[in-house]
Amino acid sequence: MARHADENYRKLSKTEQEQVQRIFIQLVRPGEGTEDTRRLATKAELSQANWGLVNQLADARLVVTSRNADNQETVEVVHEALIRNWGELRQWIDTDRSFRAWQEGLRSRIHQWEETQRDEGALLRGAALAEAEEKLKQRQDDLAQAEQEFIKKSIILRDREQNQRERARRWTILGLTVGLILALGLSGSMLINYREAVKSQRCIKESIRVVKFVFCLINAE
Repeated sequence: MARHADENYRKLSKTEQEQVQRIFIQLVRPGEGTEDTRRLATKAELSQANWGLVNQLADARLVVTSRNADNQETVEVVHEALIRNWGELRQWIDTDRSFRAWQEGLRSRIHQWEETQRDEGALLRGAALAEAEEKLKQRQDDLAQAEQEFIKKSIILRDREQNQRERARRWTILGLTVGLILALGLSGSMLINYREAVKSQRCIKESIRVVKFVFCLINAE
């Protein structure tokens, strides 16, 4: 089986070989302390552009195509022995093991998001979003359209929330600034009023002295 896979792989052009590599790594679920197993992938995950090559692989009996319960076209490796014994495939899996493990985790998050009717609360945030954004830049061709959409919606939500926080921060600063100006104005007004009050008291005291002086003159006469 491995020899048969090698023979068919070598017949392909370099571009087709790169496509085959992308197809096959999506057909393997990396094991976590267990053996890698075959995975059923949909046409939507592999893209229309790759489906012609999928049919070629099916004709060569390296993969099996079918339809799932939702009438979506699917494909999987013909037998798990191919995963264990085909050297090229083993090398591809080992090279992309970290990415594929991350991608399987992403697909679980997308499934949860779909189950919550695409609730924004189920989108990616924080470190998980930062990692997904980096993967989107580096491995966009290896991400299905639905996976790209999920990451992009998470980015849009993050940016919107950041803008809202920034606007709230600016309004807070503006409110504090206006409050400070009003407080300073009130303090200034109170200081002016205090000075006026002091002046008034001095005038009253001076008037009292004058009155007392007049009374003294009258009494003296």
